[in-house]
Order: sequence, then structure tokens, then C-alpha cells
Amino acid sequence: MLIRMSMKKFKQLLCIALFFASLSVQASSKVVMSYRGGDAHTPNSRVPAAPIYVNQDDHTFIFSSNLAGEIIEVMGKDGLLYTSIIGENGKVVVPNSITGEVELRLNRGDLVYSAIVEL
Repeated sequence: MLIRMSMKKFKQLLCIALFFASLSVQASSKVVMSYRGGDAHTPNSRVPAAPIYVNQDDHTFIFSSNLAGEIIEVMGKDGLLYTSIIGENGKVVVPNSITGEVELRLNRGDLVYSAIVEL
């Protein structure tokens, strides 16, 4: 009986620990940029354009390094707020003065990808 009680207590403590571990705040989040346009296929293809995954850490966005040199636009409700080129390390840092909900756009050839993000 003593072993059973301590095992039950152990399970409860483990569940509580796992619960609190799942509540830990992450500094970065994953953003999915989807193709924007009337036709979701890449030009001359029947295959839909693959989404682009981006990590966001506050005002810093980290893209895949194969997107280096591509242009990023930050759009507000009144139009263009900021433009940058993705660096060789895949990073783009948006100025801290830009806050709130904005649209992040990536122009890649004939395709335009976008995501709504909170800064």
C-alpha cells in the first residue's frame, strides 16, 4: 500500500510538472507565409506553391538562408511601412517603432507570400 501511494503521488507530481513545463513562454514563434493570389499554383505548374516558414522573435524574423537577397515588405493598414532585404544569415529586423498587427510580404519571382504578424 505504501508503494502504491508513493507511485500515485509520483504520477501526480509528474503531471503537475509537465503541466507547468507546457506553460513556459517561448520567446519566438513560427510564422507560415502563404501564397497570396488568385491561383495558388506556381506558374506553369499544377503543384500548389509551398508555404514559407519563418521564425519570429519580437521584431526579428529568421528566414531560410536560401531566401537571402529576397525583398520583405511590412504593410500597415495605410500602406507600406518598411522594406528590407533578407540577409545572408536569413535575418530581417523590423524597427521597434513599428508595432501592432501588420502584414509581412515576401515577393519571390511572380509569387507573393504573406502573413499577418503582431509586432
